[in-house]
Amino acid sequence: RLEEMAAGLRVKFIGMVSPEKVYDFLEQAKILILPSLYEGLPNVIVEAMSVGVPVIATRVGGVPDVIKDGETGLLVEPGRVEELAISIKKLIEDDNLRRKMSKNCLEEAKKYSWDHVVERFEDLIERIVK
Repeated sequence: RLEEMAAGLRVKFIGMVSPEKVYDFLEQAKILILPSLYEGLPNVIVEAMSVGVPVIATRVGGVPDVIKDGETGLLVEPGRVEELAISIKKLIEDDNLRRKMSKNCLEEAKKYSWDHVVERFEDLIERIVK
């Protein structure tokens, strides 16, 4: 049904993607939409942010810990289809907002880089040892 509704639009339903192909798709995307009802902390959010793709996702699991609503993406309540549609329309139509979020995503994603994680881990070990 969704594919019928999206016919003629520039929308792709990709499904599962192998890890080596993820960035090929993300680098082409303007928005990542993750309307999950249940999640932990999906890697795809950080992967999208690392290439400057704003995320529209539901407020479930660890998602709100990564997505800063209005800064790196938009958060909606799970199951609220109308709210999701409004958020999608907003990011599609507002190029300035999408560009601003894209820039914020690139900066925020640095917190999840291996270099940053190792640095934080080393700091923690130093504090424990002292």
